Amino acid sequence: MLRNSRNPAAARLLLFLLRNHIPILNRLWTLFLNCDINCPLPKSLVLPHPYGIVIHSQAILGEGVVILHQVTIGARNVDDLAPVIEDHVFIGAGAKVLGGIKIGRHSIIGANAVVTRDIPPGSTVIGINQIIKENPPTAP
Repeated sequence: MLRNSRNPAAARLLLFLLRNHIPILNRLWTLFLNCDINCPLPKSLVLPHPYGIVIHSQAILGEGVVILHQVTIGARNVDDLAPVIEDHVFIGAGAKVLGGIKIGRHSIIGANAVVTRDIPPGSTVIGINQIIKENPPTAP
């Protein structure tokens, strides 16, 4: 999958500008890419196609997260909490992850899925909160 891939030049520039808080260039590049990303970004975030991505300022992203284009990670209402995305989660194109929920490690959110509830680790989600595969955590 895309987990071990490098970010393209557009994503590398976007991540550099966001992490280093370069105001004018940051705003111009996010407008060009039609992005709105204001949360702390992990070092191993992968954005293969960094176009149209919206991430809530209070969202928490784990290491090794892959986010494709047109993804929204945000609150359901104005006063609602933002999602927590744990390590090594793959979020497909056009997916919406909404509300104060937690997406478990090594989960896959399918393209155009809408997720509004907690997802256990190792799960695959499609459609609207439909878990098609769930790998229960192994005992210690």
